[in-house]
Amino acid sequence: MWYNPTNMIMCIYGEDSFLCFEKLTQIQDRFITKFANDGGEIIEMDVKDGLAPVLANLGSQTLFLSQKLLVLRDFGTGLKSGDSLKLSAALERMPSTTMVVFLDRIHETKWKKQPLSRALKDPHIYHFPPLSRNDQGEWIKSRVERAGGTIDEDAISCMIEAASDSFQLFHFIHLLVYASDERHITRKLVEELAAGGASDRLFHFLDAIFDGHRQDALDLLKNERMAGVSEDHLKHMLLRHVRLLLHAGEFAGPSDQFAKEASVHPFAAKKALNQAKKTDQDALKHVHEFLFDEEILIRENISYPGLTNEKALIRLLSASPTLPRRKSIRSSEVR
Repeated sequence: MWYNPTNMIMCIYGEDSFLCFEKLTQIQDRFITKFANDGGEIIEMDVKDGLAPVLANLGSQTLFLSQKLLVLRDFGTGLKSGDSLKLSAALERMPSTTMVVFLDRIHETKWKKQPLSRALKDPHIYHFPPLSRNDQGEWIKSRVERAGGTIDEDAISCMIEAASDSFQLFHFIHLLVYASDERHITRKLVEELAAGGASDRLFHFLDAIFDGHRQDALDLLKNERMAGVSEDHLKHMLLRHVRLLLHAGEFAGPSDQFAKEASVHPFAAKKALNQAKKTDQDALKHVHEFLFDEEILIRENISYPGLTNEKALIRLLSASPTLPRRKSIRSSEVR
């Protein structure tokens, strides 16, 4: 049976990477639950790696499976203008046994300008823009309650100041709930476990990398591990700082203005602007893409945080202009 399955197409996009991935995980979990016994397959593809394999998967019948879920990543940033019509035509002809999820980290304005957004007919839209400060507070409260804990209002403000994105907030919430007395989070606990020192030490770690002091960077990373900092926490801190450096690399203005725009301490803002000047921004984008992609592999138990951190270190070293240049490694090429 061939038809235009408008109810089988979903679009997940927005700047909040955590909420985008969380929605994708929910969809995948429901798919697995529904089709586990009848046979179902989940295929993830990157649109910018080429349209031909995407079109082949859209047009193929699932001979021995009841349903196929096709996840197409970077559809907004990776899809060439001339390919939108080809893709939309393939969507109209795809079999009823195929479901499609489009995933990308793009702003709503950019999404609406995409030819594909106008070509799709009534897709399910899941848009996740950055949470406002008030929304972050409510989100933290609900997630703490879901984790079986409670939190003080001043602790919420402190947590927002210590984290730059929802990935970091999610990590802090679970760290603090299980480390707290009677599962109650106070400002003092946030200051002890989430804010301050670890961030400063990571600036020193990145300074060592971008100044070409490879051994110093390795020693600092070793010290963090010996101090009991989890690999998962290190990974999220790295992701947070890489995003901050990318933001700083595109910013033109005084550090106090950047501090407000990036919602970081003035000291962190000045350090980030200085570090951004030392980096190869294109190489840093590959590091960010790699860390983002690794989240998927870790969720699927294909990779783990410790390995991710080691591979991220290699990519960060290659992003330092003071070290010998090497061919950029794309996250899809080496696992």
